[in-house]
Amino acid sequence: MDLVVALFVLGISWITILILAGRIQSSQRRLPPGPFSFPIFGALFSLQHPLHHYFAKISKKYGPIVYLKIGMVPYVVVNNNEMAVQVLKVHDLEFASRPAEEFFRIVSHNWNDLILAPISDKWKRMRKICSTHLFSNSMLNASSGFRESEMKNTVKTIFQQSGTTINLQEVFGKLLSNSLCLVLFSERRPEVVDLIRNITSLSLQLNIGALLPALDGLDLHGVYKKLNKELIPRLKLLLEDQIDKHRRRKDEAGDRFIPGDFTDVLISLNDKDNLSNLSILALLSDMVIAGMQTSLVTLEWTMAELINHPRVMSKAQDEIDSVVGRARVVHESDLPSLPYIEAIFKESLRLHPAAPLGVPHMNPKPVKLGGYTIPSGCKVLVNIWAIGRDPARWSDPEAFQPERFLGSSISPNGQNLDFLPFSSGRRVCVGYPLAMRSIPFFMASLLQAFDWSPANPGGIDMEERSRSMTMKLKADLLVNASMRLECQNIL
Repeated sequence: MDLVVALFVLGISWITILILAGRIQSSQRRLPPGPFSFPIFGALFSLQHPLHHYFAKISKKYGPIVYLKIGMVPYVVVNNNEMAVQVLKVHDLEFASRPAEEFFRIVSHNWNDLILAPISDKWKRMRKICSTHLFSNSMLNASSGFRESEMKNTVKTIFQQSGTTINLQEVFGKLLSNSLCLVLFSERRPEVVDLIRNITSLSLQLNIGALLPALDGLDLHGVYKKLNKELIPRLKLLLEDQIDKHRRRKDEAGDRFIPGDFTDVLISLNDKDNLSNLSILALLSDMVIAGMQTSLVTLEWTMAELINHPRVMSKAQDEIDSVVGRARVVHESDLPSLPYIEAIFKESLRLHPAAPLGVPHMNPKPVKLGGYTIPSGCKVLVNIWAIGRDPARWSDPEAFQPERFLGSSISPNGQNLDFLPFSSGRRVCVGYPLAMRSIPFFMASLLQAFDWSPANPGGIDMEERSRSMTMKLKADLLVNASMRLECQNIL
C-alpha cells in the first residue's frame, strides 16, 4: 500500500513538473499580442488601409509589437523607437533576411540584386561597391550636371505653363525619370522606368498565393507568368543593350576612357570587385525601383506641404535669395549654405516617409524581442511612419515644423532611430546620399524660380492613397506657378 501511495505521489509530482515546465516554456515562447486570426484567413478582414495607419492604431491596444496573420502568413509589426532599435540594431543580423517569396525572387533577377538578395559575401561586396564607387561624394559631384540640366529644362516647362493649372505629379515624373536615367546611362530612357513601374505595380494586384503560400506555385492570377514571359525579358533586353553599349564605348576609348555614369563605373570595376552582367543589370534595376518612386512621392509631399504653409515657403525663398540671389540659378553646391531647405526636406521625410513600412525583413530562426518570441519565418515590418510621429519622441508630431531640425544633428542616415526614412542597419538604403542631394536641390530650384499656390482655393488635399507600396497623395497635385526669376536666367 505504501508503494502505491509513493507511486501515486511520484506520478502527481511528475505531472505537475511537466505542466509547470510547459507553462514556463510557453511563457518563454509566447507570441506578441495582436488581433484575432481566423483559420486560413487570419486577420485579413480586420485590416484597414493605409496599413501604416492601421498598425499604429492597433499598437495603442496591443503594444509596440503586434503579431498577426494575413492569410496564412505571419507578420510582426514594430511601432516605436525602442522596438526598432531591437530589430535594426541589437538583432540586426537575425532580422536582416528578406522573405523568400517568388515575386521577390523574380524581381531580384534570381537574388542577384542588393535590395532583396540574402546577406552573403557577394551581397556585402555589392553594397561596398555602391558606397565606395557609386554614391561617393566624388561620383555624386560628377553626376550633378545631369540633375542640374534636367532641372533647368523643368523650370522652362513650368514657365511655359504659367497661367494654366499644372499637374506637378506629371512634371515631377518626367524630371525624376530623365535625371535618374542620365545618372545611370547618360541618356534618357523612359521606357526602362515605365517597364519597372509596371513590374512593381504587380505586387499590388490580388495574388492568393501571397496569402496562402501552399497555393503560390499555382500562380492563380498569372502574376509570375506575366513577369517571367513578358516584363522581365523585356527589361533584361533593355538593360543588356545598355551594358553592351557602354562596354563597346569603353573598349573604343581604351586608356582614354573616363566613367561618365553609373553603368560606366560598374563595368570598369577591377578584378576584385568585378560584377557579372546579371549582377550589374539587377543593381541598375534596384536603383530605378528604389530611386524613382520614392523620390517622386517625397518631392510631391514636400511641395504639397510648402504650398499649404506659405509662411514656410516664404522663409525658404528668403534664405535662397540671401544666399544665391536671383542673378543665377541654384546649384547643388549651394545646398550646404541652405540649412532651412535641408530642414524642410527632413521634416517632410519625418511626416511622409516614402516607404512607410519599409521593405519586409524576415528572421530565419526564432528571436527574442521585447519579452516575446518571434517565430522563424515571420515578415517583420518597421512602422517608419508611426515612429516619425511618436508623441513620446516628437513635440507636436502632426505639425509641419521644419524649425525642429534647425541646429539639430539628427540625420536620416539610419543612426538615429527616431527618424528612419531610409531604414537602418545592414539594410539601410545605400542610395540615401543621392536623395539627400537631389530632392533638396530640386525643391530649392522650384522655390527660387516660382511662387506657388494651389489650383483649388481650399488648398492641397493631403489625404493619402489607401493602397500603394509608397505613400502617395490621393489626389493630383494641381497648382499654379508665377515666375520669380528673370527669364534670361533659365532660357
